[in-house]
Amino acid sequence: MVETKNLLLGLGKLYFKREGDPDGAYRMVGALKDKVEFVYKRETVKQKVGEMMGAPRADCINEEASLKAQVCDFKIEQMIPLLGLTLSTTALTATNSIRRCEEHITGLSTTDTQTLSQTAKSKTSVHITSLDRSTNYVQGTDFTMPTARGIKPVTAGFRNITVLAHYTTRKTTKRVRIGDNKTLPVFSLMFVHKRSNGKRISLVIPRAHIEGDVTIPWSEKDYTVHDIAFSALADTTKPEGQRLFYIIDEQ
Repeated sequence: MVETKNLLLGLGKLYFKREGDPDGAYRMVGALKDKVEFVYKRETVKQKVGEMMGAPRADCINEEASLKAQVCDFKIEQMIPLLGLTLSTTALTATNSIRRCEEHITGLSTTDTQTLSQTAKSKTSVHITSLDRSTNYVQGTDFTMPTARGIKPVTAGFRNITVLAHYTTRKTTKRVRIGDNKTLPVFSLMFVHKRSNGKRISLVIPRAHIEGDVTIPWSEKDYTVHDIAFSALADTTKPEGQRLFYIIDEQ
């Protein structure tokens, strides 16, 4: 008999924390899309006795558990575990250069100065082109820059036209460097799924690591989502039979 009040709704939420961190350190991975898939595999061997056709005994010789999801959100904090890093997010804040392209209308006369929407890193980082990028305008010849944010026409051919201003700014950012990390970090993983009666089911993998490749496809027509996959590791501090994962059903 199916109890409609117990039907599962939606995808739920995915949380992770570093191994050894307290429960309060769990943080949401991001907005999930498409589906979340948990797989538990067991490899067994069967023993036959004498001429018996059937096997009277079977033993498990290997077990694996994994969880896969698609994440729609894109934040450095969420990318840290996906990329196999354990860096503190507070250590990632830095000032970096960001390349921008702003549509800019030049001055009505050679005495007017138009203001860029952002302050350029330097005057030399500013590059002015026509809208189709076929014409490059020369600083000091076609226009001048009284400040790192101001554009002033010089020639008659440059004024009263719409141009593109390409330039670099310096902004507070978060940055991670990736590569040559031989040790895979271990995380505690929790997936929480809400049922139609408001109760929740939690799937907890106390020890897991990131599994597989990282692919981030940017698409014009779809949300940018990236796959994230975790594989369970045995928790040797637990008794036999309790070392891989556990499920909590709220009553």
